Amino acid sequence: MTRQRIEAALIDLGLVVGWVVVVAALGFALWQWDVVTTVPPLTLNLAGSVAVVVPLLVLFTLTEGGRYEASPGKQWAGLRIRRLDGRSLGYSRALLRNLIRIGLPWALAHAAVLAQLTARPPIGWDVWVLTGSAVLFPVLTVVAMLTGDHRAPHDIASHGQVVATGGARRVAEG
Repeated sequence: MTRQRIEAALIDLGLVVGWVVVVAALGFALWQWDVVTTVPPLTLNLAGSVAVVVPLLVLFTLTEGGRYEASPGKQWAGLRIRRLDGRSLGYSRALLRNLIRIGLPWALAHAAVLAQLTARPPIGWDVWVLTGSAVLFPVLTVVAMLTGDHRAPHDIASHGQVVATGGARRVAEG
């Protein structure tokens, strides 16, 4: 199942990167057309983060918490996300799962990049801790997915687990 999870993660990552490219292209176009040149940088960063993260949270929450029980990548790889007791994850747990899986890493990375870019030398320990957290969280998530019971922090928090379905399928059975 490890290979399936890697395949699923790569497909989902491709969707995320594709969406980031669309939002970045739109932002660049708005900047070129002088639409956003008077907007303060912090507001632009916040708007950009919301434009990237919220649609991804909606997509993954609806697909993992609904009848598909799987992100597009997991659907393709023949996986689904279920509660530990075998029941459907549901929308609230899927939202929690994706806030931890997508929202938290994005917020940490975005804040770390902004802190690094705006910090005056010498860069303080708080900026380095933030940057370390932004790097360490995804690394620990991957390690957790590939070792032990294969449950990442977002799986543990949502009381979920990724299970194989025996092949690609569109809708969860029973």
